[in-house]
Amino acid sequence: MNKAELKNVTFRYMPGTVYETLALNDVSVGFEDGKITGLIGHTGSGKSTLVGMLNGLIRPMSGEVLLDGENIWEKPKNIGSVRFRVGLVMQYPEYQLFEDTVEKDISFGPKNMGLSPDEISRRVKEAADIVGLSGKELAKSPFDLSGGQKRRAAIAGVLSMRPEVLVLRDHYHLSGMYVAQFSLPKLVPEENNAAYTGTHDNDTARGWYEKQDANFRRRVARKLRPYGEAREAMSR
Repeated sequence: MNKAELKNVTFRYMPGTVYETLALNDVSVGFEDGKITGLIGHTGSGKSTLVGMLNGLIRPMSGEVLLDGENIWEKPKNIGSVRFRVGLVMQYPEYQLFEDTVEKDISFGPKNMGLSPDEISRRVKEAADIVGLSGKELAKSPFDLSGGQKRRAAIAGVLSMRPEVLVLRDHYHLSGMYVAQFSLPKLVPEENNAAYTGTHDNDTARGWYEKQDANFRRRVARKLRPYGEAREAMSR
């Protein structure tokens, strides 16, 4: 059963202008319960656009984005609640940090969920343990951490909300592969949870994805305006 699903979604950037670009065209893909799903595609294949759709940052021009079978855009005013359920870690997650301390940064999401102080503390500790951050590091400014530690802190900030779906874009850049290769299965601890990660690195991804769509590049690229990597894909 799919936890999250895109059904026949289409999206264009800057429509009606000379720069109009078709990013996704009638694309459908599902993300199963309790599975780590990987979509592999070159730059320009539409992975980032797809990521933005999963938690409502980008609204498709046509088609549906489903979470537990319900269209997340059926009630647009409730889209904020979807972002607690679908956690998004960007390609360079260290840019998501902004608080005075790592602990405050990780607790930001749970605070906005209206949780109690005790529950927030539990979640901060739980998330920090998953990504391998110590109590000493939690007390530091996030800007005093190493690059890898910053990425772990940003991932912990998403995990502290206990999202039902975790989206990683792009796993190759995460913490020197620490989280990606050794800890990623821990991020999907419940049977009704799912994780998605998009990458251009086919060789690395093959070793640990439970399910992968290696044809995403070709399938989507055929529907893209032919440029760069997409043009190469179309010629194969």
